Amino acid sequence: MGSPGLVPGSRRFQRPLSRDHLLQATRVHDDVFDRSIDVQILRLRRKLERDPRAPRVIQTERGVGYLFAAPVERI
Repeated sequence: MGSPGLVPGSRRFQRPLSRDHLLQATRVHDDVFDRSIDVQILRLRRKLERDPRAPRVIQTERGVGYLFAAPVERI
């Protein structure tokens, strides 16, 4: 699945994205479920983070969603 979940957030830097928002943004198939977003975030953390158990790039905002916390530049 890559990282399409982060694309919608590129317009709104430093704001947490809810699981529902990410689910709607990445819904390519009807069989995508709420917990599949968690799996994709876990996979991204494994690729992007130095220590996926202590994430700094993709942070969890408990009860809100996920925050892409790395500095981002428009090009």
